[in-house]
Amino acid sequence: MAAADRTPAATIAALRPDGNSPATEALLGELKEKYGPALEAVLLYGSCLRSGNHFDGLLDLYLIVDDYRNTRQNPLLAFANRILPPNVFYLEGRAENRIVRAKYAILTLSDFKRGCQNWFHPYLWGRFAQPTALLFANSPATAAAIDRCQAAAAVRFIDAAVPCLPANFTLKTLWSTGLDLSYASELRPERPGQGERLYEAGKEYYDRLADTILPRSRFRPQPAAEGKDLYTARVPEPHRRRARQAWRLRSRQGKMLSLLRLAKAAFTFQSGFDYLAWKVERHSGLGLTAPTGQRHTFITFSKTLWKAWREKGFR
Repeated sequence: MAAADRTPAATIAALRPDGNSPATEALLGELKEKYGPALEAVLLYGSCLRSGNHFDGLLDLYLIVDDYRNTRQNPLLAFANRILPPNVFYLEGRAENRIVRAKYAILTLSDFKRGCQNWFHPYLWGRFAQPTALLFANSPATAAAIDRCQAAAAVRFIDAAVPCLPANFTLKTLWSTGLDLSYASELRPERPGQGERLYEAGKEYYDRLADTILPRSRFRPQPAAEGKDLYTARVPEPHRRRARQAWRLRSRQGKMLSLLRLAKAAFTFQSGFDYLAWKVERHSGLGLTAPTGQRHTFITFSKTLWKAWREKGFR
C-alpha cells in the first residue's frame, strides 16, 4: 500500500472544509455567468465559513482569474487591481427564497501565489493559512496549484510567528499569537483575543497542519516533552529582534495599505459606505451615519474612515 502523502499541500487538501450550500451554489452561478472562462477558482473563507450560516452577514469570497483585463472592469480599475490587489466587489444572489450576500476579491493565480509565498505583508498568507473552502476550480491542475499556494502561506505564517514565541510553546500559542500579529498588521475592527478564538474554532485543522509543517519550517521546532503539546525552537536572539522589527513594520505598512484598499472600495464596492459601516459596527459596536444628501464620494469615504479611526472603530 502506498504511503499517505504528508506534504503540506496534501494536508491542506485533506483538511479543506466543505463550503457547498444552496447559498454558495447560487453565488457561483452568478460569478460563472459574469466572468465566464476568465474564472479559474473560487475560495470561501472567514466567519460565514466558520459558522456554517451562509445567510448571516457577507460571505468572504476570493476569485482567482486568468487576467485582470478579462474581468470586465474598466481599464483604470483593472490597473488598480494589478498595482494594489485585490479589488473588492459586492454580490447578491437568491437561494431558498432568501437573499445571500457576499463580497469578493479578485486575484490572478500568479498574484495569489506571490501573496501567499513572497509578500512581506501577511494580507494573503495570514488569511490563507486559515481554513478555506474551494468552491470551484476549473481543472485539477488549478486545484492543486491552490493547495500549493495555501501550503506556502502556512509555512510563511509559521516561519514569521515562531521567532515571536517563547522558547517553549504550545500549538495554541503558535497559532493564536501568529493570528493576532497578522490581524494587528491591518486596520481590523476585531475584538482583542481574535487569534485564540480562531484557533479554538478550527483546532483540529490548525494542529494537524502544524504537525505537517513544523518539521519543514525554517526553525525546526521539536517536541519539548513526549506526549505533550509543547514544542521548543532554538531561535538566535538576532533573529528574534529582526522578527519583532518586521512585525512592527508590517503593522505600519498594513495600516496604510488598509486605508488605500478601503478607499479603493469606494469605487469598486456597490454601497461601499454601507459595507464600511456594517464592518465597523459588527465588530466594534460603533455606528457610522452617512452624511444626508451627499453622494459617498472619495472625500466623504475618507472622512468616514478618519472618524472610525478616532473613535477606535479600527485597531
